[in-house]
Amino acid sequence: MKLIIFVFAFIFTACKTAEILPYEVNPERFGKSANTVYENARLNQKKDAPTFGLSGQYEIMKGDKLVFEYIFVKEANPNIADDEFTETLVFETDTNITNKTFKDGEIMKQKAIYRYLCYCIPVGELKETKGTISITRLSAESYQVVADVDFIFKPAENFTDPVTWQVDFDKIFTVK
Repeated sequence: MKLIIFVFAFIFTACKTAEILPYEVNPERFGKSANTVYENARLNQKKDAPTFGLSGQYEIMKGDKLVFEYIFVKEANPNIADDEFTETLVFETDTNITNKTFKDGEIMKQKAIYRYLCYCIPVGELKETKGTISITRLSAESYQVVADVDFIFKPAENFTDPVTWQVDFDKIFTVK
């Protein structure tokens, strides 16, 4: 009996509750974004690269357009594996834009490229866009861009349902 009590006491004192580190979402640190406008530029989608996912590759080159580039990087939670996420939305417009809204299919006519990097469900080709991107010129050096767009993709191989990625922001973009 003494042996059972000793073993039980040993196990009880030897076991330690795993410490779970606290993780607070700090709004200032939750995510960082870069919002840039390139003047006298053009958007060049790399040849044979789709306009979505890991391969949505592009270059910003000299040209006669405005190119808007939004990059959002979500802060990683140290308590969750593979929760990292980065998304990019890039598109071009005419240089004389002061106040313009692009809706649904018009968004793709602006050479819009949506790119994401994450441990996420794979998607097929871009099927359609729904929503709006509104641009307002605030000064010679800044634009306000409000985006609320759903990028709807065809199902990837071995999947049956389309996948929708939503881009939703209201940011000030500065001229570089």
